[in-house]
Amino acid sequence: MIKRRLFITLFISIFHICALDRAYYSVNRIISFLKLDTEFNNINSALLIKKLDKTVYISNFTNYVIIGGEKFFLNDFVTSEMGQFFIPVDGAIEILKYFSKDNYLFYLSEGDLVFDDGENVKNAVEKNEFPPDDLFEKKSTYKDDKVKKIRAIIIDPGHGGKDPGSVGYNGLKEKDVVLSTALILQKKIKDKYPDKTIIMTRDRDVFIPLEERANIANRTYEKLGETIFISIHVNSSRSSKSYGFETWHLNADYKRDILNKESISDDKSVANIVNAMMIEEIYKESKELAKNIQDKLEERIGYVSKNRGIKEEKYFVIKKSVMPAVLVEIGFNSNKYEAIRLTNYSYLNKIAAGIFDGLIKFISDYEKTKGFTE
Repeated sequence: MIKRRLFITLFISIFHICALDRAYYSVNRIISFLKLDTEFNNINSALLIKKLDKTVYISNFTNYVIIGGEKFFLNDFVTSEMGQFFIPVDGAIEILKYFSKDNYLFYLSEGDLVFDDGENVKNAVEKNEFPPDDLFEKKSTYKDDKVKKIRAIIIDPGHGGKDPGSVGYNGLKEKDVVLSTALILQKKIKDKYPDKTIIMTRDRDVFIPLEERANIANRTYEKLGETIFISIHVNSSRSSKSYGFETWHLNADYKRDILNKESISDDKSVANIVNAMMIEEIYKESKELAKNIQDKLEERIGYVSKNRGIKEEKYFVIKKSVMPAVLVEIGFNSNKYEAIRLTNYSYLNKIAAGIFDGLIKFISDYEKTKGFTE
């Protein structure tokens, strides 16, 4: 007997944004295909999609959808045309998976969305036919099926180009030391996490303004979702006796807008509460990341350098970043002996390994506990 599988093809008009050349799918056709219930909010241009105990929230001009209470970041922004919502294909597939049984696999085939139940059921059915009724039998929550993951890591070697940073013993420039360290760290992270996006604010001797460094991080977060920001620097002091390593994170009392409050609620008090919760969450995550990195640096270089602890400050690049962010001072180039060590590849590799080890622990704990929620 010839093995046959059920394929149901969902024809959804592909909507191309010419400037970006990306494929979009009609949300309206997904709703019709899966027989979903909806509620539309004219004020917020937002759509609530429902089926049994499951909900999806879509808002126009946002780069995420809320699926079962969890924010899922898209490859591009939700848009609308002629009264219809259009969503990037990654979001369309996530919505289909969420509202369907686990054994249905959704994917793209020759420009169409298809799903396959993997069983010897019957021949391929006619296009546009509705799925079988048992598609909705199994109930599960999105949170159970989706692991909260770090999507991107930003490595920021301080200074560069016309800005040498601190110039220490024997003319050692901060910009050169931190770039070498960052490049070593980048390779370690890429080898460990091929599925994550690793971005360097600079990978050569060029000047990048502080504002742009923060913008790079924030744009990455808006585009990909959960992101970590690590800025690497070298310390300096008037006293040539000062030496050691320390990790900084933003202090708890620094207030700023993390979210677009208008997209959260028309009620300012609700929006302010949500924003305050995000500030507190980012503070705790940044502090945890700083502690992990400092502890691991102690293990790697504590035998020869001084652990100066974790500290809080309003450094520009971390106060402008809307994500867990730390600034690592890896040593003093004003100290003769530490400056000499900072010119040694083997020593810089140990520093990069310490930062890397701390990052691994943070990511492991974060993903294991779904963003420290368990």
